[in-house]
Amino acid sequence: MKVKFDSPKSKNPDAKDGLKVPYAPAKRVFPKWRWFLVVLIVCSPFLYFMFKIGSGLFFSISPGVLQMERVAVTSPRACVVESVSARQGEIAKAGDVLFTIKPTSQPERLQVLKAERDALLEYYPAPSDAPRLKELLSLAKQELEYRRKILKDTEELFEKGAATRAELNSAKSAFALAAANYIRLKDELAKSETAVDLQYEVRLKQLEAEIKALEMAEKPMDVTSPVNGIIAEIFVVPNQNLAQGDVLATVADRDSVTFVTYVEPEDLHFVSVGRPVSLRFPGGKVIKAKVKEMPTRAQTVPPELRDPFSENEVAVKVVLEPIEPVPANLLMEGMPFSTHWGFHFKFWK
Repeated sequence: MKVKFDSPKSKNPDAKDGLKVPYAPAKRVFPKWRWFLVVLIVCSPFLYFMFKIGSGLFFSISPGVLQMERVAVTSPRACVVESVSARQGEIAKAGDVLFTIKPTSQPERLQVLKAERDALLEYYPAPSDAPRLKELLSLAKQELEYRRKILKDTEELFEKGAATRAELNSAKSAFALAAANYIRLKDELAKSETAVDLQYEVRLKQLEAEIKALEMAEKPMDVTSPVNGIIAEIFVVPNQNLAQGDVLATVADRDSVTFVTYVEPEDLHFVSVGRPVSLRFPGGKVIKAKVKEMPTRAQTVPPELRDPFSENEVAVKVVLEPIEPVPANLLMEGMPFSTHWGFHFKFWK
């Protein structure tokens, strides 16, 4: 017995036993374009994946990034941060105020210097007046002992973690200055019988200069941006103590913009000085550029520029140069772009 699975209704659905059946139209019509839209949405990830594979097979595209030289903004002297005007990511011009600092004063040192100056002015010695030098030497010795005690206390606090390296260095420096001053006065006392007047004139001027410098150091001062750029990082907060040379912030110099792309070794035949390329930025903006110089270095592609399925690939670092103006909104450190070199045909790496 032969079984047939073909129903006559598939050929003539409006007829039954040879009679035409007038079926009513469907109550809900589903347009075909909606079916196509649903299929397109469902298949869009697959189509995108196929497009990415296809573009890699037929076109040479390399990832790139915009880099800027970072300039450090440092503390000119030991100080306390009074205020922070800079904001990370903001654009700063050369000379813009980024921080206000107050140099760390030395009231004890200032008092000792003023006492020595007053003693010089009141008891200016005659060429043979050695006792006055002894009084000055006594003051210098008191200062030396005081600085020795401060240094010892600071070292103990540092060992316990209660003092900073900057405070320890400051105490050592003050002790060294006091020791040098004591030795100098001791030497002057030994030579008091010759040229005492000249020595004291010089010392008086030194004292006045040191006192003036310490008094000026107590006034707040501004720290400005050294270049036109973008505030990349800020390392300090208000009321923070700093030593001389500590880094306050880094500024990405907008005048040192470099366009860097990472080319696969098999695509090096595209690279030649002056070769034109297209740079595509996020948002679709395309900039014309050219190869600035021949590459001299290969390195691992930075993680932020790798494809999701790629491993630690090694690529050749190529420096590019734009041949048309780049919009200001794209001149940001770390801005990614893709470099389009042209057509190639590749089935595997």
